[in-house]
Amino acid sequence: QLSKGESINLGEKSSSYRQWVDNVNETLDCKDYSLIKDYWKKTEEAICDPIPIDYESGENLTKSLRAVSFSLDAARTQSLLTECNRAYHTEVNDLLLAGLLGALQKWSQFSKLKIALESHGRDIVDDSVEISRTVGWFTSIFPVLLEVPEPSVPDSNIKYIKDLLRSIPQQGQSATLCKYESCEEYDTTQLAREPQISFNYLGQLSSLSQTDLMVHEALVPNWSADNNHRPYLIDIICRVVSHRLVVDIQFSKNIHQQATIELLAQVFKISLEEVIENCLSRTVGYTPSDFP
Repeated sequence: QLSKGESINLGEKSSSYRQWVDNVNETLDCKDYSLIKDYWKKTEEAICDPIPIDYESGENLTKSLRAVSFSLDAARTQSLLTECNRAYHTEVNDLLLAGLLGALQKWSQFSKLKIALESHGRDIVDDSVEISRTVGWFTSIFPVLLEVPEPSVPDSNIKYIKDLLRSIPQQGQSATLCKYESCEEYDTTQLAREPQISFNYLGQLSSLSQTDLMVHEALVPNWSADNNHRPYLIDIICRVVSHRLVVDIQFSKNIHQQATIELLAQVFKISLEEVIENCLSRTVGYTPSDFP
């Protein structure tokens, strides 16, 4: 605006961070609050299968962080972003998690597993707040309990993940509020109750300049001091860069061997490709969550 000699116009003021917090609290102060709290309590306290570990006594420190990466080609990425959603009325996150579900089942042979799902946190429960231009850290991190559908094939996995994610109260925003409001009632003392894997889809970063991408990549590894303990054994970070889906699987060399994580990356890539091919070969279908 200044370069064009125009007056600066920042647009209408959006809702404040405080207004958003109050809105989230108000959504919990409702007749369904006890059901919401029970949902998160059961999820937090669920005992799950452990993931494979190579070194039982290793310390999961930031300085031991390593990563294995893979990418999908531009054609498959384009299909994932623009075509695959038609078959099951899904979002990209649904399909990525469906691929991860299939991969984890092959890699760890689990029957019940919990992951920490990270999202942008700007989902709006109602229209009384508008935070699209509000500066603040809205990230939501909440546990998702995964079970293996029968049969464990791309079609079943996609439908299962889609309906599971849509059944989560307030898109996960209420998880932390319920946990800390009722922390004395939660039993998370056993390791088997805590998520060992985190998942985060950052979205499409193709619109960022090369300088922005270099700054982003430079900052990511330095989020914690070297001797800090990492909260999860494995962090899976997905993003679209230069029209290709890139997946980073971060792990501790003190906990896992490189070959163990390379195997996970291999089965994850294959599982994602199977999900994409399944969607492209299907006609439009529906699941229970399409009829709330």
